[in-house]
Amino acid sequence: MLKKFVALFSLALVAVVAVGCGGIKKPSDMGELGGCVVKVTQDGAPLAGAEVIFHAQNPENQKYTPSGTTNEKGEAKIKTYGFEGVPAGDYKVTVTKLVIEEGELVVAEDGSESVEGGSEYQVVDEEYRNVDTTPLSVTITDPMTEVPVFEVGAAVQDEHK
Repeated sequence: MLKKFVALFSLALVAVVAVGCGGIKKPSDMGELGGCVVKVTQDGAPLAGAEVIFHAQNPENQKYTPSGTTNEKGEAKIKTYGFEGVPAGDYKVTVTKLVIEEGELVVAEDGSESVEGGSEYQVVDEEYRNVDTTPLSVTITDPMTEVPVFEVGAAVQDEHK
């Protein structure tokens, strides 16, 4: 009985590993991806934790939306559908950064706790968050010869809705 259990468990484990290691396959209609790293600055300083989204201007590239999140240096490695790189072409670029500040913990007389205050807001101006108004754009070629730098102006505190 124990041998049968071990054999079935081993078979199940092999099946799980085989499926898990396969990962997602790149869609055949995606085409070649050129490597792309961008840098985002705000008032000249690196902007960490910002979401950078590429909006294709060519209808052939609009099926997949390349994006990335900036690190502490303001750099984002852009990926398309989880794969590193971006299809060649022209893109409008939007940048967002949502900041969530927790409120103050309040303990009532009955011992119950609640949070008062707190807020969520964008620190990037609406102009750069909207594909229709963003002045940011990039042409992706392979190989990229320089890292595009996107400056998003002064910090704002637009309430998140």
